[in-house]
Amino acid sequence: MNVMSIHDAKKMIPLLSIVVPVHNEEACVEEFLRRTQAVMAANSGIVAEAVGDYEIVFVDDASSDRTYELIESAHRENPRIKCVSLSRNAGHQAALLCGIRRARGDAIIMMDGDLQHPPELIPDLLARTGAGWSVVHCVRKNPQSGIPGKDIFSRLFYVLFNCVSPVKITPNASDFRIMDRRSVDALLSMPEVSPFLRGMVPYIGYRQCDLEFECPPRFAGEASYTLKKSMKLAFDGLFSFSTWPLRLPFLAGLMMLVAGATYLAICTILAMSGKAHLVPGWLSLISLQLMLFAFQVLFTGIVGLYVGRIYHEVKRRPPYFVERAIGEIRAGEIRE
Repeated sequence: MNVMSIHDAKKMIPLLSIVVPVHNEEACVEEFLRRTQAVMAANSGIVAEAVGDYEIVFVDDASSDRTYELIESAHRENPRIKCVSLSRNAGHQAALLCGIRRARGDAIIMMDGDLQHPPELIPDLLARTGAGWSVVHCVRKNPQSGIPGKDIFSRLFYVLFNCVSPVKITPNASDFRIMDRRSVDALLSMPEVSPFLRGMVPYIGYRQCDLEFECPPRFAGEASYTLKKSMKLAFDGLFSFSTWPLRLPFLAGLMMLVAGATYLAICTILAMSGKAHLVPGWLSLISLQLMLFAFQVLFTGIVGLYVGRIYHEVKRRPPYFVERAIGEIRAGEIRE
């Protein structure tokens, strides 16, 4: 690892929060805590110089296994370990946002609990924060997910998103990042009900940089983030940060108008020159009607997706509810 020096740091972080959303991760929790606490317990080096104290804030996204019980047991041994348990499975982004709202730190590291985000990268993140970066994104060098079709879909999504959105995101970026308190407060000022953090974090601006890392395989268990969930996240991001699909009806209508006028002009010229005998073309007529109908349905569906998102947002329905909590955690927007 290319670890930067912290000697030029502007100031020490009095309290560092590590926010970890988990769902059915009983096979990974203990190893995650062992490695993370080992990194944070260093008596010398970047962590010792940059951090006064730390807390690990888990968000249990309604796990059905022993994840919460294992975290509760770890809390009795180390009060720095805390947990918020949600009343239902709200999804990775909502769980992560819940943890960010309740973390008390002057800087926050967001990472997954399956150890695909190595805790050993924490010193690198702290070094870059100490060098003056407000946000440091971790970008995977090897984005293979092991889920058929997901990697191709992911590459296509990043290309499409960066083409149609004014906010640009780095391909293969993850939700593994560090943010200082100023950027966290800016992020929390956005009232989205369906958050897409990979777009929201670049949107806030400030000084941001990327850190590449080798993404290891899951330590244990099976991934709960399926292709279906990835597609939902992609559509949330695309429709949250771009109105470009709403321009498609105008562009398609213009193209169809040009094509129709061209077709009419060619037919007229051929008929007037006697080079073609134009029999009433029911096939052409039916084909054009079917195309027009298909375009109408398609674009009505696109408008419907945006109307659906507006309906979802204006209800202001909370994305999650907290069932119970372990440890002293800053009060969030949703009461227990």
